[in-house]
Amino acid sequence: MDYVSTESLTNPERVYDGLASVYDHWVEEVPALKIFYSIFNKTIEQNKDKFHGTVLDLGCGTGILSKRISTMENVKKVIGIDISPLSIGQASGKEIPGCNFSVGSATRIPLKNKTVEAVVAYGDILSHIHEDYSSAISEIARVCKPGGYIFFDIDNKWNLSLFYEWEELSTAINSSISEGHVRIWSFIDSTGKFNTMKFKTFTPGEIKRLLISYGLELISFEGIIIFPNLLPQNIHYDPSGRGFLSHAVMALSKVDSLISRLPGLRGFGIGASIIARRL
Repeated sequence: MDYVSTESLTNPERVYDGLASVYDHWVEEVPALKIFYSIFNKTIEQNKDKFHGTVLDLGCGTGILSKRISTMENVKKVIGIDISPLSIGQASGKEIPGCNFSVGSATRIPLKNKTVEAVVAYGDILSHIHEDYSSAISEIARVCKPGGYIFFDIDNKWNLSLFYEWEELSTAINSSISEGHVRIWSFIDSTGKFNTMKFKTFTPGEIKRLLISYGLELISFEGIIIFPNLLPQNIHYDPSGRGFLSHAVMALSKVDSLISRLPGLRGFGIGASIIARRL
């Protein structure tokens, strides 16, 4: 995770437009994405009783999870919304039965109050919205029916990669102990373009307080990518995914499956998978 000037930061919409045509392939090859989507799919499967009626896939990307959710027995309709027009184009092109896709923002969801029975917002949706994330939480709470469940992930404030990310470690230490900071992440996309994006990190206590303030109850908090962070982040996002170190990332993730819910360790993942319920 390299630190660069804010002038070179890339708009997430443009980043995901650039990745739209290769994103499905990346999910199958890039170590970090393989781990993330494995956890997302496992969580959805373990909570399939909570998916019924109309489900909102917020930040749906190319429709990978929308397709999975649409096959669930009690789900009648999936509404996929994403800020990236080219990603929505990829999703729509798949012509997935029961799925409707459109361009939209998490801070202004184009749905009426209490429209959906469940919300999925996987893919760092809240962390991408590094300044107005509270509006996204408010919008999610608004469109979800009482008793409905919300599935999402966030970036954690503390993780083992901070041991070699000295500038971010300094930022984390100098910011509020009870709240996350803003990290800057850099990577080279499939076209060879260098991209940087801001991500808001959260502490477990902070996200719990935010959820409560918008009428949501925290049900589950599971760390994602804990011990693999002993290896540099650029290895986690190697598009080839075939090197020895990439395999080491995957091997270390198996250890995570045993400890990811332990209170003392779950907050040290690069991210966290969270389940909340609308009160």
